[in-house]
Amino acid sequence: MILHEHKTIFVHINKTGGSSIEQAMIGEHAIPEKHYNVRDYLRRYPAEFKNYFKFTFIRNPWDKVVSQYFFQKKVKNLKVSFEQFVYKPTGRVFQNQLDWITLNGEMAVDFVGRFENLQTDFDIVCNKIGHDRLWLPHIHKSNRRHYSQYYNKETRDYIGRLYSQDVEYFGYKF
Repeated sequence: MILHEHKTIFVHINKTGGSSIEQAMIGEHAIPEKHYNVRDYLRRYPAEFKNYFKFTFIRNPWDKVVSQYFFQKKVKNLKVSFEQFVYKPTGRVFQNQLDWITLNGEMAVDFVGRFENLQTDFDIVCNKIGHDRLWLPHIHKSNRRHYSQYYNKETRDYIGRLYSQDVEYFGYKF
């Protein structure tokens, strides 16, 4: 999402609270470029990418996968078990979050918030861009147990390997 009024680009990684952020800010004449990574923005908006404040939100990979599973069950009528879903990763859904926000191995955003601190970190973003603080609605919330209850040792280890870059760089643990 590009918010020209505040010279801001939001890199919306799937299942990290981005729909809530967009819902809160979309009335601000934003361009809702949903799920663009930094390379997409750099290619399509090179001047803005160079000059605007860029931010994103990340999420614990194990929690993110469970959230994606329940989202796809609800929205896309997914009919597979969680274990089947884990072992059939497709597209950007299972892409390391670092891949969304780095260029040539270097961090390409100015602020990385965490889903686990969504409102607090979003308040920091609002302060940085000179925007009034906004309350974030919880869009696409699923009714489910704690993410750890959906994994067995094999699926836990598999997601740990699949997201090893994020786990190491951001310090996430199961």
